[in-house]
Amino acid sequence: MSVPNLSLETEAERPPRPAVTKRWKPSKWEPMYDEWIVRSCLGESNLSIAQRYKYTPQHVCHILNTPQAKILRRQLMESLRKGIELKTEERLAHLQDKAFQRITQLMDDDSQMASHPFAMADRAMAILKGLGIFKVDGGTVINNQKNSIFTAEVSSLIAEGMAKAKEARLLNPGTVAVDVTPTK
Repeated sequence: MSVPNLSLETEAERPPRPAVTKRWKPSKWEPMYDEWIVRSCLGESNLSIAQRYKYTPQHVCHILNTPQAKILRRQLMESLRKGIELKTEERLAHLQDKAFQRITQLMDDDSQMASHPFAMADRAMAILKGLGIFKVDGGTVINNQKNSIFTAEVSSLIAEGMAKAKEARLLNPGTVAVDVTPTK
């Protein structure tokens, strides 16, 4: 039985003791340890790995926390991420191809154009805008059959001109309006 230290030294007066941080490391790296690391990366718990290989969870934990295991885990996770990125790029390319096929089928359908001409024209303009082929500049007027679409700047100029025309009519009440619509 040891005798307790009853000295009145404070913590500051005591010399620091070196921390014991030495961890167990395997003397020889077994191939099964690589399997443990892979299973751990795939989300399997230390307890299930230990039960599968008939070891203790502490032993599995020590192996998974060795410097060699950490390096292997990092490399494995990087390769998994790269594989996911490649698959994502392939998926996006496939989705893009499928979207173009379906848009082409829709735009080639003449019955849709006959029954919904304005909706189809609107979709076609949206596609062309998205592709960067169809651009609307500052004063450009887009004429869509009987609808005219103006930019905000052009709209304000038209509104200003109509206000001036109204003012001119009020100043000249005796002037007769002339019909300028084309005849068929």
